[in-house]
Amino acid sequence: MSFWVFLLMLFVAFFSQDPTVNGQMIASSAQKPTAEQCQRQCQGLYNFYKSFIKSAEILERFLGSCLQLCPPPTPDITTTLLSIITSTTARPTISASDCGISGSRDRVVGGVQAGECELPWVVEIVSPCVNCGGTIVDRRHIVTAAHCLTPSVTGCRVNASDITIRAGSSSLSMTTAYRVSNFTIDPRYNAETKDFDVAVLTLTQDLTLSQCVRPICVPLQSDDPAKAEECLVAGWGKTSEQSVDRFHINELQKAKLPIVDLSACQNSYRNYKMTVNQYKLCAGNLTAGGVDSCQGDSGGPLMCYQNNRYFFYGIVSFGLGCAQPGYPGVYTRVNNPEISGFIKNSTQV
Repeated sequence: MSFWVFLLMLFVAFFSQDPTVNGQMIASSAQKPTAEQCQRQCQGLYNFYKSFIKSAEILERFLGSCLQLCPPPTPDITTTLLSIITSTTARPTISASDCGISGSRDRVVGGVQAGECELPWVVEIVSPCVNCGGTIVDRRHIVTAAHCLTPSVTGCRVNASDITIRAGSSSLSMTTAYRVSNFTIDPRYNAETKDFDVAVLTLTQDLTLSQCVRPICVPLQSDDPAKAEECLVAGWGKTSEQSVDRFHINELQKAKLPIVDLSACQNSYRNYKMTVNQYKLCAGNLTAGGVDSCQGDSGGPLMCYQNNRYFFYGIVSFGLGCAQPGYPGVYTRVNNPEISGFIKNSTQV
C-alpha cells in the first residue's frame, strides 16, 4: 500500500492544476515552474502530507524524489528554501577566504542537534544507491568517502547525473538541490583495508556562497588535530545503532569527539582487515564509547576548531558498530600528503 501512496503523492505534485503554497500560485499546466517555484511546491506538499501521513520513510522518499525532478537552481536563486519562504533580505556576500567560520557555534558534549547554518560546509549526497555525507571545499567541489560511490560496496552502480547534493540548511527538507557533473574516486582505494577512502564530486555550477553555504578550511600537513580546541562529527545518519526504521533524519546532528592516539586505535582493530595506518585518523571515547558517527554519516567531515575556524581533518570511513567501547570511529586523514594531494589534483585548488 505504501508504494501506491508514494506514487499518488508524486502524481499530485506534478500533474495537479495550478498548485499553490501559502496562497500563492507557483505552477500551472501552461508554464513550467522555475527551480525556486518547484522547490516551494515540493516543500508545501511535504508539509501538507505530513499532517496525515505518519510514515517518515514515505515522506522522505516523496520529498527527495520531488526535489530531484526540479530543474537545477540558477545563481540568482536564494540559497535555501528557508530564506525563500521567510525572508526577502539578501544575504551578505561570502568569499572563499571565509572558510571554516561557523554560523552559530555552540560547545557540545555528546550528540545534539546542530543550529541552523552552524556547519554550512556539511552536505548530504543523495543517490539511488546510498545517501552519504560530504564536505564543501570550494565553490565547485564536494569531498566524500570513496566507499559511498563504489559499486562493490553500495551494491549498485551510480552515474554522476543520478546524484544530487543537498546544501544550505541544517534541515534536509529546507536544503537546495545541486547537480553533479562528474566524480573521481581515488584509484588507490581498497575496499578491504579502507585505505584511500576518498572521492571528489564536481558540481555542474558554482555554489553561491552565503552564511549557510561556505567551504571548510583545509589544514596543513603539519597541523595536529589533537591540539585543536575541539573536534566534531556531523551528519544526518542514524542517532543510534539500534535504529532500524531509517538511516536518515531531517535535522543535522553533531557530536564532540576526542582524538584517539593512532597506536591505541591500531590495537583496537588489530584483528580486522580494516587497517589503521598513516592514512587514517581515529576519534571517539575509546573506553566508554557512547558518541560516534553511524550508518548514514559515511563520507561526512570530522572537523576541528582552531584559530576561530573549523578545519577539515577527517572523512567518516568505518568503525565496528556505532559508539562501541574500545572501537573508536576511523576517518580518512585529510592532511595526509597523499590524501591531500589527491584532493588538490581533483579540485585544482
